[in-house]
Amino acid sequence: MEGDVSLSSLARLAAKGDQRALREIYQRTAQRLVREVLAPILASRAACEDALKETFLAVIEQRSRLADGEVLPFLATIARHKALDRRRRMACEGRLMEALSHELVRAEAALPDPEAASSAAEARSRARREVEEILSRMNPRYAQALRLRLLEERARQACADELGISRGAFDVLFFRACKQFRVLYVELYGRGAGEIA
Repeated sequence: MEGDVSLSSLARLAAKGDQRALREIYQRTAQRLVREVLAPILASRAACEDALKETFLAVIEQRSRLADGEVLPFLATIARHKALDRRRRMACEGRLMEALSHELVRAEAALPDPEAASSAAEARSRARREVEEILSRMNPRYAQALRLRLLEERARQACADELGISRGAFDVLFFRACKQFRVLYVELYGRGAGEIA
């Protein structure tokens, strides 16, 4: 587009859906919006660029309003709102990161010595492997009942619905599944299922 076309004329064209006019408005106003509106509110260049993108996405959604008045004040108002929203989000994210960092430090301080933690993790891993091994050897329907109720922690009725049976029928199925699990556990590992590490 020619350089002598006014912003107002471009705005009228953009309001009617002219993509080239909208692109020209962006090229003429983007740097000024960053310099005069976004940068004073947002500290980082990346945040300014993100707010600028959000500004023009909002303009695209409201393109019919471009022809309502002066273009630059309209763009500046949207940009200011986007910058303030972004600054609030960044402040919130900063507080969250600080809280997480604090929690990590607190959690690390509360950990037992590394050897004990490693031993406990190894025991949990071994127990998970043993449970998966037994579930793979069980009647598939029994294994599914145990997975739904114990591993996914679903309510009895939800388990029954998933399996397409009544809750009473699920209770019977679950009881039989537990019995089969105990029998297989003793056969494979030589100790009661209640002794899983």
